[in-house]
This record gives sequence, structure tokens and C-alpha cells, in this order.
Amino acid sequence: MKNNKLFLTGIFIACFTMVAGCQTTPEQRAAKQAAKEKARAAKLEKKRQATIKKLNILKDGEFYVVGRIEVTPKIKEEEQNLKTLGSKRLKGKIHAFFSNQFVDIREQSFGIIKHVSEVPLYEDFIIKRRKSDKLFYSGGSIWLESAASYSGHMNKQTTVHMGKLHLPGDLVYKLKPGDKAVYVGTIRYYRDEYNAIKKVKYINQYSNANKVFKKTIKDQTIKLRRVKPKTQKGVW
Repeated sequence: MKNNKLFLTGIFIACFTMVAGCQTTPEQRAAKQAAKEKARAAKLEKKRQATIKKLNILKDGEFYVVGRIEVTPKIKEEEQNLKTLGSKRLKGKIHAFFSNQFVDIREQSFGIIKHVSEVPLYEDFIIKRRKSDKLFYSGGSIWLESAASYSGHMNKQTTVHMGKLHLPGDLVYKLKPGDKAVYVGTIRYYRDEYNAIKKVKYINQYSNANKVFKKTIKDQTIKLRRVKPKTQKGVW
């Protein structure tokens, strides 16, 4: 009997020690979270530096497009319900259609990919495009929903629900043969509570955009030229 008691006591002590070892203090949890945030920040910075390095390689027949796109009221993080694989990277981003021709931004095909650039909302962006005599802005698409639901036997049927906010474009920028970088302005969209676009405004914020451009692009001989857009109906 005594041996059994000693045996049970040993098991109890071992279990208690194991549970206690699994528990963490608030300080330990905070340190673990801080380490995760630091690793995430380092990963984002590495990706940013890689993007800048790639941007600084301007091939023959290419030029820079610098601008900004905004939506008012500002799109909140919770408005973008992005849960499918890989879709979270689209938070705070817009697919902007700057190209050498007008395109249908609602088109779903591989052919549309060459006309689109993924850029951040509410920040100055720098992208590269192929040279032409005119630059066309067809608008943009913001992903608001990308979620999957499952049905059927053993949930083998998958339905992906997608929702986008489409922003109108219809802007034309006249280019010069020697252009290596053009500023297309801040394009600000005003929406109502139903996400209908009620007004579009062009804003000249060249000074700030030029600072971002000079800080990002090492070749200081490239000058950023402001180009005011026109619409199909005339000057905006």
C-alpha cells in the first residue's frame, strides 16, 4: 500500500511539473510575440529591398509611372474579407490598370495580366511600363471578399465567393519620346455607403511624389515629369 502511495505521488509530481513547464508568464508571451513581429518586419523589409532593387533596373523601352490612388472614406481593414489562400497579400492593395491601351478591368483572362500592376492604396507608387506615345488608365479593382464555402459529400464541393470594388478610369496621359518617368497625380475616389463611386478627383501632389521617387531610384539623372490627364471628353 505504501509503495502504491509513493508511486501515485510520483506520478502527481511529474504531471504537475509537466503542466507548470507548459505554462508561460505574460512576460514570456510578450517576448514571443515581439520576436514574431521582429521576424515579420525583417521579412517585409527584405521583400521591400528586393522590390527597390528590381525597380532600379530600367530596361530599354521602359519608363517609370509614379502616382497615388485613394478612396474616401478610407477602406478599413475589416472591409476586406480575404480568407482564401494567398489573398491576404491583397489587403490595402489595388490592381491598377496603367497600359498602352484601354482595357476592360472586369475581364477575367490571362491576357489582362500584362496591363495590371499591384500597388498600395494611400501611398505613392512607382511602377514600370512599356513606352508608347500615350499612357491609358482604365481604372482599378480592390478585392473586398475572397472566401470559400464547402458543401456536398464530405465537403468535397468548394465554392469561392469573390467581391471587388471597381474604380473607373478613362484617363489618357500624353507622353514625350524622351520620357523616362512621368507623374500621373493622385487619383481620389469618393464613395457612398453602398460603395458606389460618386466623384473622382485629380490632385497634384508632385512635390511629395518626387521626393519618394528620388529616394527610391538611384539614377538621379532621371527627371520625373508631371503629365496632366485628359479624358475621352477632354481635359479633366
